[in-house]
Amino acid sequence: MSNDIFFNRFPNSAALKVHFVNEEEVLGHLAGAEVLLCDGKKIIR
Repeated sequence: MSNDIFFNRFPNSAALKVHFVNEEEVLGHLAGAEVLLCDGKKIIR
């Protein structure tokens, strides 16, 4: 989970689309992100 506005440009959609992004750029924006897990029924921090 990230609150970084960088990810606003990628839509939440059921349609499959590919977005190629530079790895270094993405990793920089994920630096403060949290890992969330889903057990199929609920999301766990």
